[in-house]
Amino acid sequence: MSIYFMHSLLGRLNANIIYLFDWSHSYYFGGVSGLGGDVETTGRRLHGICADLQSRRVLCLGQSAGGFGALHYGLKLGADGIVTFSPKILPVVAGRTRDRIGTRIGRPLTEDETNLRHQIASAERAPHIEIVYGTENVADVASARHLSGLPRVVERPLQGVSNHGTIQETVSSNTFGTLIDGLVQSSGSGAWGGRDQASISDSQ
Repeated sequence: MSIYFMHSLLGRLNANIIYLFDWSHSYYFGGVSGLGGDVETTGRRLHGICADLQSRRVLCLGQSAGGFGALHYGLKLGADGIVTFSPKILPVVAGRTRDRIGTRIGRPLTEDETNLRHQIASAERAPHIEIVYGTENVADVASARHLSGLPRVVERPLQGVSNHGTIQETVSSNTFGTLIDGLVQSSGSGAWGGRDQASISDSQ
C-alpha cells in the first residue's frame, strides 16, 4: 500500500509514526534496510529510535506479511498494542513459505523463530493484540484462529468479507478509524517499558 494512503489514515494521530518496508519480501526476517540485516539488529535500532523519541506507548500495525511482522517486532519491542490485518501466520509456521524465507535470508528458520503463539504466550509483558480478518477468507480465518484463546488477543472478524486486504475493507466501510481509536484506548496506560532504557544511539 502507498505510504501516502497510510499517512492519510494515521496522520491525524498525535503520534510519531515510523513506516517500515520489507524490500526482501522475507516477512521482515531479513531486517529492514537502513536499520539492520536481521530481526535482532533491526529490533534494537527500532527500540533506540522509540527511546530517542521519548515514547510513552508503542503501537504496531501491519497487514498480510506485514501483519506477521507487526506481531513479531511488536513482541521484540515490548509494544503496548498491536493491530494486525489479515496476518499471514500459518504459512510461516511451517511449509514452503518458511523455506522460501530461509532461502532469501540465507539460513533456515527454526520453529522457535516462527512460533508466534508461543512467543505471545511466554511474553513477560504481553501486548494488547487485535486481529482483523474477513470471515469468508479461509486462510485468514485459520491464521487468526491460530492465536485464539491467548490472553489479550481479540478477534475482529469482518462478516461476509473475503478480501485479504482488510485495511482497505475497513476504510471502505468507514470503520478503520474506530478500530485504531479502540486500539489506542485499550493498549496500556502510557508506560512503555523501554522508555527509560539507554537508546541504541547512546551505546553505539
